Amino acid sequence: MAEQGGFLNRRSMPDPSEPNCYGCGNLSSFPVYLSETREKAEAGCVTCAILLSAIKAIEKKKLGRGKPRGTLRDLLNPSLCYHLGHSTFTFTINTADSAEKFSIFTTNKSSPWEKIKCMRIRSSHSDSPNTVELILKWSKECSSSHLKCVKIPRPLPTRIIDIGSLPGDIPRLCSGESKPEPYCALSHCWGSSQPLRTTKATLHERESGIEPHLLPKTFQDAMVVTRRLSIRYLWIDSLCIIQDDELDWERESSRMASVYGSAYLVISATHAAQGSGGCFSERSLSAAAVLCYTHKTPNNEEIPIYVQAASEIHSSYETSGIFDSKPTPKLPVLSRSWCFQERLLATRVLHFAGEDLVWECRSKTTCECMGLDLWNRTKSIQRKFLDERHSYELWHRLLKLYMSRHITYPSDRLPAISGIAQQMQRAGLGDYIAGLWKENLFADLLWYSFPAQRAERCRGPSWSWACLSDPTELSYLVQTDHGLEDIYYPESALDHVNLRQRNSLDLDSVGNLFTTTLIKLPGLRSMGNIFAATLRQLEDSPAGEEPTGVVTSASLTISAPLITLSIGPPDPKDRLRRWKVCKYGEELEFRHDCDKDFVNYEKGNGNVVCIWIGTIWSNRDALPSPQLMVLRKSIGIGGRAATLGAYERVGATSRQIFTLEERQLSIVMAWFKEAKVTEVTIV
Repeated sequence: MAEQGGFLNRRSMPDPSEPNCYGCGNLSSFPVYLSETREKAEAGCVTCAILLSAIKAIEKKKLGRGKPRGTLRDLLNPSLCYHLGHSTFTFTINTADSAEKFSIFTTNKSSPWEKIKCMRIRSSHSDSPNTVELILKWSKECSSSHLKCVKIPRPLPTRIIDIGSLPGDIPRLCSGESKPEPYCALSHCWGSSQPLRTTKATLHERESGIEPHLLPKTFQDAMVVTRRLSIRYLWIDSLCIIQDDELDWERESSRMASVYGSAYLVISATHAAQGSGGCFSERSLSAAAVLCYTHKTPNNEEIPIYVQAASEIHSSYETSGIFDSKPTPKLPVLSRSWCFQERLLATRVLHFAGEDLVWECRSKTTCECMGLDLWNRTKSIQRKFLDERHSYELWHRLLKLYMSRHITYPSDRLPAISGIAQQMQRAGLGDYIAGLWKENLFADLLWYSFPAQRAERCRGPSWSWACLSDPTELSYLVQTDHGLEDIYYPESALDHVNLRQRNSLDLDSVGNLFTTTLIKLPGLRSMGNIFAATLRQLEDSPAGEEPTGVVTSASLTISAPLITLSIGPPDPKDRLRRWKVCKYGEELEFRHDCDKDFVNYEKGNGNVVCIWIGTIWSNRDALPSPQLMVLRKSIGIGGRAATLGAYERVGATSRQIFTLEERQLSIVMAWFKEAKVTEVTIV
């Protein structure tokens, strides 16, 4: 509910703002000063008057999340910066110790200001009658008119919680029995304290009934939401999977794609770090909307103008920037690996995000305050995944997001994304082994990360990103969305094809390079990617029935140009601690996978090898960019024993990561003129 500010008298002005006003900058993005805003407000600029009134409301009501700003006199010196953003009126107050953004909006659909948009006032509690009505409205609209979202109920999961139809009914765990019934699923953080769980010993007890007072607040709130939607069944992971039964856990975790994808609605306790946080919450008064101005039109219509602290969570849902944004501490669920998959696979997600309610489905993204309606002009993340799941490029982008999330057990790295892999496999990406796609294998192999740490005990091979600790910043040397058709070099062609400067005779009539051995790269400036390696064998041993889940072992055998190198230590001044490969007194930096891999290495010991995976040619210059992988003889990795005769990956490099001068590049290419095409097995 909004509060009344009442700082300026109501007045009728036909012209909402003065042309070229330096007091408000006509809402353009440059700093202005409060003293100028006040001067122009007094001279008759309505926009300046609204802004000045909003600032006074902020001061009086102590809006915002920063430190108290003192009196209006104290605000005369800081500059105000106006941002058009997504065609909305937001401004930032810069003080000595903070910069805080605020939004000005109206609840009237006929605002005379293009930049002052119509928005909804957020309720003081996320379980208010207004929010209940809004949730039901979203649900009805989505299920009845969104063609991408409408679906026939599928059979219930193996186990499901029957919550009954009345508030007093005792929930109980029951068998899904293949009944096609609608159900909801909960996405939540377990937190430091374990939630109520089902074990072998408590299974029959859960089937007899679960006393409501035993349920954490998040579970209770999710049941309330489910009942309001007139749905009887709710799936919660800790209750519907037998937590101390390894076979049951592996079987049920492999079915996550079906569980979350088939649910009518995924209820996400997005703001709660643990089970006691609940879905419902009271909103802070400092974030409440305040009525700061009332504009009267020539027709005597009164248009209320409000100010409130700008949302800090919208960037996590704004589709065009979602691949660049990092999880915010305000929304713990979005920082968890398992929850990432749950969100992506869902048809609909209702986020209880603390200061706002957010609805995501395969057709739209919206929120309680309507701010996301102005932001999102593109697809929801669920729709983007649905439309582009046949893309290797999308897989790389999703992995970057996924690997920036936290996971409690590193052994869950593959299972927690197996549902996404299953969906993309069905869309045509081919064979999936230990987190990589066979048809895009060499591009998938060329990953690197920062910080460079490997999990103490991991279930992935050294050549898979699944061996890394979390969270990490994952990137790829090669960005490609094509398979491996017709890209292999004859082994005899290595010296005179791969190790030469590009010249005009290499180009065909449309400017492509080596058309029979080309993978085209996205973008206008790139010419292509040419690989030197040949796949000989790729195999793994899944731990359970689902091949996209945990693997007990995996190995890769390829034929590639190989040279032996020594290791050089990092420069003490290099904060990234980049190690070097060395030969003939020359050095080349590379991105190592883990600092601990080189604890016992000394320069000159010659105990690593480097293989040439492929080459990228670009039209920016005439120089190739080698894509190299650094290996060591197997000594055991991630808690595993050594594999006799095999190698382990310890790093990768390319010209894109480390800018090589032409002289340095010639040295690297000279190294490989001595290379022998060798068959190596990597574990």
